[in-house]
Amino acid sequence: ETLASVQENAHQFKNALVTWGHIGVHFGQSLKVVVHQAGLLKRTGQAQLALAKLVHNQKRASVNDTEFWRLYGDLSWESKHKDNALMAYKILWDSSPKEMLAAERLIQLLRDKAQGNESVAVAYKAYQRFNQPRWLLLAMDAASQFRLWAKLGQYMQIAQANKKQFERLEMYWLIHAQYNIHHQNQRQAMADYRRAHAINPASKIAKEGELWTLIDLQNKVVGRLNTVSQQFSTSLESECVYPTSFKASICPKTR
Repeated sequence: ETLASVQENAHQFKNALVTWGHIGVHFGQSLKVVVHQAGLLKRTGQAQLALAKLVHNQKRASVNDTEFWRLYGDLSWESKHKDNALMAYKILWDSSPKEMLAAERLIQLLRDKAQGNESVAVAYKAYQRFNQPRWLLLAMDAASQFRLWAKLGQYMQIAQANKKQFERLEMYWLIHAQYNIHHQNQRQAMADYRRAHAINPASKIAKEGELWTLIDLQNKVVGRLNTVSQQFSTSLESECVYPTSFKASICPKTR
């Protein structure tokens, strides 16, 4: 093992792979040997063989074999084997609380599979573990995507209580706008988009959101005016109280 480690440190990966092969033959294919061989196969451009080796040995791995599941997840992610990656990152997330990359990829995989509640739960758990605003924003974004408005409202209250963490983040205001649009509060949504735009003047999402919200507001105003006009006309038809001299020009003609 010492020789193999020296070869790895010297970037002699093919030689190290041969050495680990000899170790496996003479001392048995322990899980440690398997992980090293798979890692070296990856480094020598043989990612599919590396993943196949891990898949072949996965029943031997316990939930506490962190290096095994990390490599399994990474190889599956890079090879777009989403089901394998999902399984590996779930195990890794549950057994190793500091795995930020595993959490990020797990959230994305769950979202890709339309598992909204699960993706939101992992993101919020990550926020509790790491106390970084981006994780709560991921939870909020997933809640918005899957229309979990009650859950989003809860997370917004948490963000509001820690506003200094969030008020300079464009994504916070964009999600805030989506929440207000859902609740038919276009004026507040407009203010949210403007806050996002002020933080990032190059934001196309903020600009487009502001534009469409303005159009929506204008349509609502026009709709209300049309409704009022129609109600006024109906009132005139049913009860015209103007003097007789004005009825011909003001009151609707009766037949």
